[in-house]
Amino acid sequence: MKTVEELCKEYNVNLIDLRVYPEYASEVNMPIEHFANRSFCIGSKEIVVGLYEDDELRYVSALHELGHILGIIDKKEGWPYHHEVAAWKWAMDKVHEEKIKLVPKTIQWCNDQLLTYFKKEKNKDD
Repeated sequence: MKTVEELCKEYNVNLIDLRVYPEYASEVNMPIEHFANRSFCIGSKEIVVGLYEDDELRYVSALHELGHILGIIDKKEGWPYHHEVAAWKWAMDKVHEEKIKLVPKTIQWCNDQLLTYFKKEKNKDD
């Protein structure tokens, strides 16, 4: 299995890993807690991987952020759902390609992450 670092290098994506570079949080004026179990894509060439207690969650979250950069989607359509689904699909395709067997807790976490976008939209409509 390729590491997050290896995948970022392979795809020429800059990785900001808060395990290695916790100072990033203060540089962007965010409390370090903001990065607990969260990762972000910045533009088209950089991801920020937050702090995770579970390495498998960290891995799939980083893959998801890579999916935002590398997944083939129409950037003008369907935000946020189309983009989120496409990024998770890219991540799960990579998991399958790498022959990684995710534990049920991780699969549920991925589903929960995607569902947050639907819940936010539903709450806006109410």
